[in-house]
Amino acid sequence: NRQKSIEAALGMAKTASTDKEKPIKTVAFSLDGKELAAAGDTGYISRYDGTTGVPLETIDGHTGPVLSLSYSPTRQLLSAGADQSAK
Repeated sequence: NRQKSIEAALGMAKTASTDKEKPIKTVAFSLDGKELAAAGDTGYISRYDGTTGVPLETIDGHTGPVLSLSYSPTRQLLSAGADQSAK
């Protein structure tokens, strides 16, 4: 169910994240489940393998907290931040 998926995503992100990424405020899975993205107050967004939790990349694109993450149907990662930017 959806709640279990959200809890699993948060657990994976918390386990795989580094101190500079915490606290995690938002997570998103790609529609195919192959990628997980996590972000929080630091402005960093981290991408992980959605199955293993292995880090893929850390993106430094916001100057403030990241408030929302989402994947497009083509697996493009979208984010919105408190710095009033969307990327």
